[in-house]
Amino acid sequence: MSHAGTGLGGPWYVVIVGRPTRADRDGKVSQRALRIGFLIASWHLVGCFPSFDGLSGGSGNTAGAATSDVVSVPDVGDAVDAPIPDDRFEAEVEAGPPACPSGGGPSMVRVPTIDGRNYCIDSTEVTQAQYSQFLVAKNGNTSGQDARCTWNTSFGVTCGFDPVGTADYPIMCVDWCDAVAFCKWAGKRLCGKIGGGSLTEGADSTDVSQDQRVSACTHGGRQHFPYGDSENQAFCSFGYHSGHVAAPVASDKNCVGGYGGIYDMIGNAQEWEDACDETDAGPAQTGCIVRGGDYNDPTWDCYRAYPLTRNTSNDWVGFRCCAD
Repeated sequence: MSHAGTGLGGPWYVVIVGRPTRADRDGKVSQRALRIGFLIASWHLVGCFPSFDGLSGGSGNTAGAATSDVVSVPDVGDAVDAPIPDDRFEAEVEAGPPACPSGGGPSMVRVPTIDGRNYCIDSTEVTQAQYSQFLVAKNGNTSGQDARCTWNTSFGVTCGFDPVGTADYPIMCVDWCDAVAFCKWAGKRLCGKIGGGSLTEGADSTDVSQDQRVSACTHGGRQHFPYGDSENQAFCSFGYHSGHVAAPVASDKNCVGGYGGIYDMIGNAQEWEDACDETDAGPAQTGCIVRGGDYNDPTWDCYRAYPLTRNTSNDWVGFRCCAD
């Protein structure tokens, strides 16, 4: 854009140069052309003000000062080939969280924490077919276990195991150390403390800011049941309608939540957690939490838990895994 006029020593012509627009970046005006325009405007303005005397009432001209009514802008030719680099126009792309592990066991769902972090949790309880894959892979090798499991000499299932006929049913009749070992093999860990590590049997195991399973089941503390804040006895596999037998995982589509894609956080099978009282005699006799209730129980909410000794294997206790 330009303006022409007279006064202050003669005719003047000013080229006004602004910051590059999006069109400039697309190659319509080059950075070189803009700089040339600015220099021409600056030179012509100096011609209008040859001295400070002219501005204070002097003649406004000095000997030999020349004026021109026309500004000739040099042809910049093809100097528009390269767009103006300007990071201000680049959209900032933030890296998303890493993908959840997928090496073994159920698919996982990534859930947020109340303080802005996130973690992954299995979408269902570990099934009999999935645990069978673990047994085949380990082939009897029990080395590399958690330090609290030196007493555990077998990952075998103690009852009700039919990975063909009941492939999609939750694995049960495994002890705490079996669950820990499976999760490690799958590239995950037994659900415990948000951010890593173990919980106790105390207040931290009902704290939505600390317990992975409680946080996911309650939708970050917003509700008491995975499907809402009020009990519905028709939802989830409890003794009211289960026939006192377990069901295939994710078969009750009403038993979903606290976040979408997570099933059976209450009912069907109780689930081991990495939440133990390490002051107990043990390590095999150490008490560790199971949570969620099972097919024999009346409804449990997301917070309720019960301790069992670490070496217990019952036909109503299974597990799921988490990952950070």
